[in-house]
Amino acid sequence: MKYAVLVAALLGMIALGRAARTRPALVWILAAAVGFLPFLDISINVVSYESYRGDARGLEVQLFDLVAVALAIALPPATHPSPFRGVRAAYLTVAVLSIFAAQNPLYASFTLWKLLRMDQLLRTVARGAESPRIAAAFVTGLCVAVTYEGLFALDQRYLMGFIRVQGTLSHPNSLGMAVNLIFPMAFALMLAGQGGRLAMATVACAAIAVIMSLSRGAMGMFVLAATIVALGSLARRPTTLKLKIIGGGVAAVMLVLLKSLDTIIERFTTAPASSEHARELFEAAAKAMLHDHPFGIGLNQFSMVLSQGYGANAGLPPGDQDGIVHNVYWLVTAESGYLGIATYLLFLGAPFALAIRTAFTARKDIRGDLLLGAAAGLLVTYIQGKAEWIGRQTSMLALLAVMFGVIGALGNSVQREARARRM
Repeated sequence: MKYAVLVAALLGMIALGRAARTRPALVWILAAAVGFLPFLDISINVVSYESYRGDARGLEVQLFDLVAVALAIALPPATHPSPFRGVRAAYLTVAVLSIFAAQNPLYASFTLWKLLRMDQLLRTVARGAESPRIAAAFVTGLCVAVTYEGLFALDQRYLMGFIRVQGTLSHPNSLGMAVNLIFPMAFALMLAGQGGRLAMATVACAAIAVIMSLSRGAMGMFVLAATIVALGSLARRPTTLKLKIIGGGVAAVMLVLLKSLDTIIERFTTAPASSEHARELFEAAAKAMLHDHPFGIGLNQFSMVLSQGYGANAGLPPGDQDGIVHNVYWLVTAESGYLGIATYLLFLGAPFALAIRTAFTARKDIRGDLLLGAAAGLLVTYIQGKAEWIGRQTSMLALLAVMFGVIGALGNSVQREARARRM
């Protein structure tokens, strides 16, 4: 039955994409949906091993994949090369090669399939974002998703009785990282006097979601991202409006903190020390794997190899000896080796470098404001990756692919225009 549903859905999206070629409004909706849908886990696993605790448990196809197919068919051909081609190719090449080191190539193929899907999503987003109107649609979809998560967080907290909300995602930490990736763009637009009510709602709902997630890392990264955007926006162009918004934001945060202070303090003071200790043990196991396998153990092999003595030798309790290291960098390093982490860091660094560089060259361009926010979102996501493996989860990978595609299209367009003016 699931195969029939998948085929029918794919055929439907192909037809939708063809129909959208002559309907610009439908293309806009598809682009906004691509930004929104990574927050919803609507998927089919063609091959499924749900008992495995690795970062991928099957050959999954999510709803956003299908919508991205429709969008790819609807969009006109790209007028410029796809961004970050070199680092993307290097990272994917090492990922493919790592399969030869895998004890279970099938599990490795699950993660490789995920990475290939995200690469195609990035290409599609970058092609669409060559049009300012479609770029705005992607950002709108992302902001609507964060607004929805904030409202859903309120529902979970006050109607469902959740102590730590997780929104539509798998864990409170996942929720915090996802909204922290996106809200800085909305905040940057607010400071520039753009974005309207949606930008304001996005920032407010992001704050709600982060605070109610009670994720210590997410709360710290929220403050850091907001500070970076505020200072960066003032450095780009100081205005009275920005000072008023920043002052009002600080006052609002103080009020929220006063209301939630007891809960937040309790979360920080009663967090179990065993949680941090477990992270250290997982990292010790990853280091041991790297020592024995400098070229890596293969994609999506960490949980399986951990159970073969590395977890016990590191001192992990039996229930964690088939788990996963809560540090995306050590996860990549253990599975892909020194070459894998090098290409991964280049892959992450290229969009960030383009965003931050463009943010401070396009000082009178709204694209520069948006890219400042994108750079802040990426930075706090990268920092928190030292304590989470969420960067390998499907939802976060899809959000990063959308962000990278938008950054690549907007950043490169700004640079091309700057070069043209100098000629």
